[in-house]
Amino acid sequence: MRQSIGREFDFTFLQDVTKMNEGHLFDLIDEILGMKLLKESEGEQYCFSEDMIREVIYHKINRSKLRRYHQAVGERLLSSYKNRIEEIVEELSHHFYLSGDKKRIIEYSMIAADRAKDVYANQDAIRFYTRVIKSLDKSVENKEVKEIECLKNRAGVLNLIGENENAVIDLEQAIKKAKEICNKEEETDCLMRLCKVYLDTAQYDEVTKKAETALEIYEELNDKKGEALSLNNIANVHMYQGDYSKALEFHQHSLKIRKEIGDRKGEAASLNNIGIINNGLGEYSKALEFFQSSLIIFEEIGDRIRMATVLNNIGVAYSDLGKFSRALEFHQHSLKIRREIGDRRGEAANLTNIGLIYNIFGDYSKALEFYHNSSKIVEDIGDRKVKAANFNNAGVSYFYLGEYSNALKCYENSLKIGKEIGDLLTEAANLASMSSLFLETGDFTNAQRCCKEAYSIAQEIKSKPLLAKIHLGFASINLEKNKLVEVRRELKQALSLADEIHSKEIKGETLGLFGQLYTKEKEWAKAEVSFKESISILKQLKFRFNLATGYYYQGLMFKEAGDKTEAKKSFTKAMIIFKKIGAKAWIEKVKR
Repeated sequence: MRQSIGREFDFTFLQDVTKMNEGHLFDLIDEILGMKLLKESEGEQYCFSEDMIREVIYHKINRSKLRRYHQAVGERLLSSYKNRIEEIVEELSHHFYLSGDKKRIIEYSMIAADRAKDVYANQDAIRFYTRVIKSLDKSVENKEVKEIECLKNRAGVLNLIGENENAVIDLEQAIKKAKEICNKEEETDCLMRLCKVYLDTAQYDEVTKKAETALEIYEELNDKKGEALSLNNIANVHMYQGDYSKALEFHQHSLKIRKEIGDRKGEAASLNNIGIINNGLGEYSKALEFFQSSLIIFEEIGDRIRMATVLNNIGVAYSDLGKFSRALEFHQHSLKIRREIGDRRGEAANLTNIGLIYNIFGDYSKALEFYHNSSKIVEDIGDRKVKAANFNNAGVSYFYLGEYSNALKCYENSLKIGKEIGDLLTEAANLASMSSLFLETGDFTNAQRCCKEAYSIAQEIKSKPLLAKIHLGFASINLEKNKLVEVRRELKQALSLADEIHSKEIKGETLGLFGQLYTKEKEWAKAEVSFKESISILKQLKFRFNLATGYYYQGLMFKEAGDKTEAKKSFTKAMIIFKKIGAKAWIEKVKR
């Protein structure tokens, strides 16, 4: 049993701390037992009958005497656990912090903080890092270096739980300290960490500024590894903005440097990143080649964390190829590794991706189950960004099921988190989803409002995939309002962006909306061609819900054109899919 003065303690330990005569201490304890303030158990073990009693007694003790007691408790713990210190670092941090022993506060709080961070005990990690920072003064050797380390680590935890403004404050403070001691290595490391926070919150201009500043310093230091890392961050900005060709250029430059200096880990990371770009461009087979090359290196160097990341990405590529069973195998392999090594954040990401596959299958209850399990983990570890993603994904499932009130709640929850953590991409994506929902329920005013707000954000962060989706949103709204000139303009812009970023999904949706436009204009031949092309793409992608809606609108077109036979065929195909996936609202639409 641990010997600390908490709710439970033993006689010997208490005597050591108080230095009282044994007989006098027994008499005193007997008196307190008689007052029913303490309870006695086996082996001279005692505990307070109520926590409140302990608190009252604690606060009655003289402050200087309390400090001495805490010091004595800490010393006794060190003596009792000298070969097992790692078991009691949290208690040591607590007692030495209250005793004012700064050297030991720093030593044991730092260990406790790192341990808490590693097991995602985020609030404990923040508390221990803060304790170290407060205890650092001029008497501490390498004070500035230790402070920078704590600020960086605390910022990492704050970033994880979505407190990004405070993470930025810590990292800016760390940069200031690094400049004061002319430590350019620490300065650039902090700049790279800042890039991650700004990437997570879609502040892409800031990422570019920080990465370019770091790149200049790395070049000055002739630090090739750092140069490659800076180029990698710049590439990621272009990727998130949908400028894949520019992203590819920077990633290839980074890969070239990493190969030249023999940085195998960095080389594997670059190959993985290039695979992601190719996947975004629709070059799925090429993407898989890069992922496999990356995986081989990570396996060789034994980096299981990144092996799991690449396996996950291979799963995404197979999913995009429509090979969902194969995709599921890789996601499950990745999940197994992440569970074995305790990577809970990665585990949550895998669960989300498996949920997305079931969403494509049209098994929405199964998808929701995986999102729920992922959300339970991110709730524990405090990853609000993934929590927001899960809410959005669940909203999509409910939307497909026709459960619009549940879908709206999910979108609103995701939007709220996005705003709180400053994630503009999440904000815009949810606003776009809400616009589609409002349009489906006939609330054109809110549909228009959400679409405009989403467009404003998408322009600010220059996200081409998102802008393309929003153009489709505007086109759908204008279709309902019979503003056909505006519809054509929006669809042309969406199609141009779809071609630019090689998005088959967006192209398929755009062609389907062109089919609806031509239907309105009674251009039956053009409508038929557009629907045929759209359905062909959606079949390839195996997006069952989108495919079913494509058949539905094709059926409406044939019905308007007076071809009842073809209309019935299209409606039947739509109904079969809608019934399989349980899309109740759409089943009713087809019936009507």
